[in-house]
Amino acid sequence: WNARRYPDVQLSFELSSGPEVMAGEQVAVVVALEREQDGTEQPATHAPRFPGRKDEGWWLVVGDPKANSLLAIKRVNLGKAAKTKLDFAVPTSPGKHTLTLYFMCDSWMGCDQEYEIELKVTEAMDAE
Repeated sequence: WNARRYPDVQLSFELSSGPEVMAGEQVAVVVALEREQDGTEQPATHAPRFPGRKDEGWWLVVGDPKANSLLAIKRVNLGKAAKTKLDFAVPTSPGKHTLTLYFMCDSWMGCDQEYEIELKVTEAMDAE
């Protein structure tokens, strides 16, 4: 019964600016989500101790694990498919940076996903 309700979500993403960016620049990661599901109605989560209907809550997070910092967070309403954008500031130090895109659910264990975002950060140009 619950195995049919367990979410199977495919995620793809791309950086709006590509992998090469300037230090401190604002960039966006565009995320596309697609869920394999029967019908159009989102099923309620199996939560017998919750006092009412419990719907799934989905979160997209961009973080820098080395710096232990959170760069962007967004709650996503996910039906069969969704597309959203997270804006964040690129790290200020030049060089190669590996950020992490997390896709998390507050209702199901074991369906969280992690993706690496590789950035090549160049020095910011001085505005004259």
